Amino acid sequence: MEPLVKRISMASRRSGSGPKGPQITGFRGPNRRKLKNPQTKLAPEDTAEVMAEYAAGGVVSKLANRYGVARCAIHKNARRRGVVANRKLLPDDHTAEAIRLYEAGMNIADLAILYGVSHGAMRELLARSGVALRSKGRPGKGVTTGSRSNSTLSQGPE
Repeated sequence: MEPLVKRISMASRRSGSGPKGPQITGFRGPNRRKLKNPQTKLAPEDTAEVMAEYAAGGVVSKLANRYGVARCAIHKNARRRGVVANRKLLPDDHTAEAIRLYEAGMNIADLAILYGVSHGAMRELLARSGVALRSKGRPGKGVTTGSRSNSTLSQGPE
């Protein structure tokens, strides 16, 4: 057992695994290693302000950069507190026009390009507005039913 301990301690001295750069100290004392990405929590005094901005439709990545936290910290705080984001995907006049164009036959992908949003955002906007979404694919390109019987398929090519 002693030789193993000795080898491990020798290896740790050779690799120079000691702290490099300034040590990070917390309320429990100095950390033994430098962290690449320091883990930060949202300060209690900032939480109410961040949640108000989030509920008003603030962009999570901008809030995270401003307060020096990860985006997931904001999402987790919002979920814990039951805060729902009220983000507008498009202005009201553009929303009405997008609905009209979709109902006239334009597809979601073309609408997304037209308004400069993602396909998912455009689909979410239409769904939130109560529009009946069409099925995926082109009309007439789906599975045809009843054109071939099962006995024809099981025989294979002749």
